[in-house]
Amino acid sequence: MDILIQIRESALNMLARREQSQYELRQKLRSRFKDNYEDIEHILLKLIEDKYQSDQRFCESYIRYKQQSGYGKIRILGEIKQKGVDQAIITQSFDESDLDWFESALKVKLSKFGYQVSQDYQTKAKQYRYLQYRGFTSDQINYAIQEDVNDV
Repeated sequence: MDILIQIRESALNMLARREQSQYELRQKLRSRFKDNYEDIEHILLKLIEDKYQSDQRFCESYIRYKQQSGYGKIRILGEIKQKGVDQAIITQSFDESDLDWFESALKVKLSKFGYQVSQDYQTKAKQYRYLQYRGFTSDQINYAIQEDVNDV
């Protein structure tokens, strides 16, 4: 079988499982098809042209998935940058998403620590560190750990 067909089929199989950034797809194809860099670039350009691969679509999908998994904007932003997506596409994707990061932080806090608003410094510090690790901003964390759920 022709190498171009093999590369294309492999790329389409990867994209059928989940959205991939152009960088991720390139890295995976290069590890599988060594010494065929020009062919890989040709196939990638054709996949983008045919709208099978889109960094914009990948970014939107990734943001939604990670937010639903309980991660904050800061963490998601860092992970997407590692996947080689252009900063302009990342910014546009976050701007177009209508996600409420404050409510997301509150949901993560409630699922991990429950409904009790703690007055204990150590407990608040533990909650703060956890939410910070998950990628929420200071304002979002303060909202989540000080919010009395009965008022919501």
